Amino acid sequence: MPISYTPSLSATAGYFETPKPDTTNGPVKSADQKTLLNLLWWLNYTKDGRDFLKANRVINKDPSIVANTFKDKLAEYGITDPVLVSAITDAHFAANRYVNTIQSPPGAAREAALEIQEKIYQQNMSFICWKLWEDVQDHEFSMNW
Repeated sequence: MPISYTPSLSATAGYFETPKPDTTNGPVKSADQKTLLNLLWWLNYTKDGRDFLKANRVINKDPSIVANTFKDKLAEYGITDPVLVSAITDAHFAANRYVNTIQSPPGAAREAALEIQEKIYQQNMSFICWKLWEDVQDHEFSMNW
């Protein structure tokens, strides 16, 4: 399935406030605060996370600097598996390249580049989704969901 890129959606994304955990049944376990799920929520739905992604666009910085910045941020969420760190970073790079390419003049070269970046992104996202499923299975979430 092709990526459905809509610039206007990206412009307004990321403005949820992180919900306060339900502590009715006691405090949230610290292990539940450092998970892939929490990282993905932060990146996609909070202003800080969206600002982090925008500030670390590949077009703005050297890719190795961005990769190291991502590695440090992921470690804050307990994500240190080098393969997962690479998949998250590579998905971000592919998404950046996809957006840059889609903004280039139409033509056969653009279409070929879009297809390649989309496949790289999808492959990395598939792995991230698998790791998310494993992460969820490994935690006894104290959150009320």
